[in-house]
Amino acid sequence: NPWRSNYFENPTFREIEFEPTDQVSIRRVEPERLEAYHRDAEARAAGRDLAPEEWPLEWQLDEKRDFLRALRISDPPREVFFLGSSEFTYAGTIDIYGPELEEFARKIGADYAVVAEQYVGIRDTIVHVPVYTTVWGSSYRGGRRGRGGRGGWYSDYGYAVTHEPRVMAVDTFHYIAYFLRRTTEEEFDEVQARLWAE
Repeated sequence: NPWRSNYFENPTFREIEFEPTDQVSIRRVEPERLEAYHRDAEARAAGRDLAPEEWPLEWQLDEKRDFLRALRISDPPREVFFLGSSEFTYAGTIDIYGPELEEFARKIGADYAVVAEQYVGIRDTIVHVPVYTTVWGSSYRGGRRGRGGRGGWYSDYGYAVTHEPRVMAVDTFHYIAYFLRRTTEEEFDEVQARLWAE
């Protein structure tokens, strides 16, 4: 499962295990929309005298609000946890509405999985293709007892299957998925208080 194997968890929640969710809303977002947000976020960060780790909660919530807007998530920033993200390049396309993404998102406790998919070009990749070979042989078959049957040599054939590596040019796509969980303001404040205490 590429979503699981390439998952980077938000360090804030490494010590917290959320209950799995019953349903996940899987959504698409345009890569250009995310790129525009990241450009603006970098410009805002560059214009501030404090490192992001030292931003007051008000600044953090403002930034999170813009991030959610880029993902088209309408929940207030104090009612959503950002659990983590998966990012990878894949030879071929993935059905983001298939079971792999949904099952992984539910397992980590996400209510939303927002995916951006972008074509990055053609790449050579090695695939193993089946090769069928006809195999000839001979065997001796005895005659039937009591019926005067005669034995003799007979030719037989069948197929042997091997898998050989072949280089093929395939379309390649870049995927990034953001996983978010709905919460309450009370739970959000509790987590924030725990972080400040640490």
